[in-house]
Amino acid sequence: MPLNFHFRFRRNNTPSTSRRDADDEEDGASTSHGWFMGASNIVINRPTMVDKPKIIQNFDQGKTVLELLIKTMTPGAAADSSVRYPPPRCYPGTRTSLTTEIKTWLFSADRAQSMMWLHGPPGVGKSAIAQSIAEFAEEKACLGASFFFSGTRNDPNKVFPTLAYQFAVRIPEYKQIITAQLAHDPDILDKAPRLQFKKLIVEPFVLLRSRPRVLIILDGLDECLGNDMQCEIVELINEVVCSPTPLPLLWMICSRPEPHLTYLFFRAHFQIACWKEELFVDEEESKGDVEHYIREELKNIHGRYAHTITEDEDGVWPPEEVVVVIIEAASGLFVFASTVLKFIGDSNMLTRRANLRLLSLSSNTLIFSAIPTRTLPATLILLGAYIVNDETLKRRGVQVVANLLGYSRREFYSTLSKLHSILGIPAPEEAASTALGIFHKSLGEYLTDPARSGRFHLDKREVHSALAKGCLRLLFEDVRSTSSTPSFICWPAPAALDNDKIVRRYVKFFLTGWTWKNCVSEGDHVLPHLVESLREYDFGALDYLAWQQGAIILFMDFLSWLYEVSLKEPQLNCILRTERKSDRDDELLAYGRALMPNSIPFDFEHDLKAPLEKLSDPPRLLLLGYDGKTALVSFCVPIIGVYSPAFPPASQERTAILTRFFT
Repeated sequence: MPLNFHFRFRRNNTPSTSRRDADDEEDGASTSHGWFMGASNIVINRPTMVDKPKIIQNFDQGKTVLELLIKTMTPGAAADSSVRYPPPRCYPGTRTSLTTEIKTWLFSADRAQSMMWLHGPPGVGKSAIAQSIAEFAEEKACLGASFFFSGTRNDPNKVFPTLAYQFAVRIPEYKQIITAQLAHDPDILDKAPRLQFKKLIVEPFVLLRSRPRVLIILDGLDECLGNDMQCEIVELINEVVCSPTPLPLLWMICSRPEPHLTYLFFRAHFQIACWKEELFVDEEESKGDVEHYIREELKNIHGRYAHTITEDEDGVWPPEEVVVVIIEAASGLFVFASTVLKFIGDSNMLTRRANLRLLSLSSNTLIFSAIPTRTLPATLILLGAYIVNDETLKRRGVQVVANLLGYSRREFYSTLSKLHSILGIPAPEEAASTALGIFHKSLGEYLTDPARSGRFHLDKREVHSALAKGCLRLLFEDVRSTSSTPSFICWPAPAALDNDKIVRRYVKFFLTGWTWKNCVSEGDHVLPHLVESLREYDFGALDYLAWQQGAIILFMDFLSWLYEVSLKEPQLNCILRTERKSDRDDELLAYGRALMPNSIPFDFEHDLKAPLEKLSDPPRLLLLGYDGKTALVSFCVPIIGVYSPAFPPASQERTAILTRFFT
């Protein structure tokens, strides 16, 4: 039935004096509240009324959109944030060729790519270049947004809301579009990054395709949480730049050349379409720029403190040999040079003089002087684990090495906290598989030369002793542990991750060989704390271990070394023996002879030098350790058996294994 009605109404035409109304009209919001606003004496005849709920958005355009975005953005991530003040930027006269090339790319009408990847090791100046380009683009009104990642600014869920906030501030048309987007669906900001990218970046700029291009800078992408999220961000951008109808956006991504990012950008089957630019530490231009920076800053420091600086007889400060030391040590690393110059330019005169005295010896000395005395020994041991050992250990993730030494996650990172300018220190989520990076090849030479390093000298015996002690402890704890996450792992990875399996597997892998290898590396003069560890060690903890031939060879080397050391070191006298010294020895020898009636005592003079295959027939027996911690060792190559009543077989399976050792 048709709807018949009539009504009379009078609109209120009085101009609004509400500030809210004025703001709404200024921002383009509708001020109408329906046909009956201000009406009176309404008469409706025979209506059919339909109840249709009305959703009213309390969304004040131009204000609420920024307030909403600011709640979900990352503070301090923008190029002009006071949190980063003073930000790193290119020193005048440095990086001129590359920055000029990037500036040309920004305004080129025939550019081949809309994305660039600037990559290089830490400290080479990537962030400084990104900051300088951001400031240039801001001056030219073509900076869209920037996100400078760091250890605290790394949440992938906040990257695109942070960029959206900056777009809304800089681009009025974008602000109108995103206001409507968020009014329609405020939950966009709580969506996954992929959907955020679509709603906050792609869809708005599809509508703004005809506007001039703007630059987006993502610096330090490798510090974003999660390798997968870092790759996803790059792939999202790649989808946009490869679109047949590209958006008015240019992307500049800066990061370390982490393996997953390098693979992503260079994979053969689906390469990322971008301009790839690598910064090298040792290239001549980089070294020249760093030298220019060092010399100019030293002039500035001299000018600031001319009234307190003591010059040489030629009126020169600092001496040229000191300048050369800094330049050579920096080797193209801006962060290294910056750290040194901060020390020299300290406003405290006494500190500055002390720093210069250190610089006259070595810039490495300056860096290591910043390490607290209480953590210095642990720092040197950790570095030594990578410097004095072979490539097998050097390639392992820092989490594996930390566990071998007994360092927790907190201890590991606090130990190396002052060395970021000369080391590549993996983030916690990468620690299981990423090794420690040593930027300066000369670092090992410096630390192992006492004439150069002085009190920072790295004693190789201390390193081997620490690793040997740590491995002995782990061997003992491994046998005793029954939990799925053994207590001997000082720095476990989350159980849900494969990294935890990696850590435990490699820790156990190193135990059966590196324990003995590091003991042997001590040489003839064993440090007292390793002597004490060997004397007090319960060798029964080696029970039930069946070693492969490589580990057997290392164990034989250990026995040979231990025998020679025991002849010279009174505290280790008779730690290896075939004759009884106690009732426990009688028990062990009797057990071995009962299982292997044809066994003979181990002949130290002959068997330690004999080929392994000669030790099988007949089997050899010896005693290892002291008192209640003695174990019986049998040699029936290719298997070595160790037995101790302290760790009796707990099942038929283990009994079978033990019997196999002795038969």
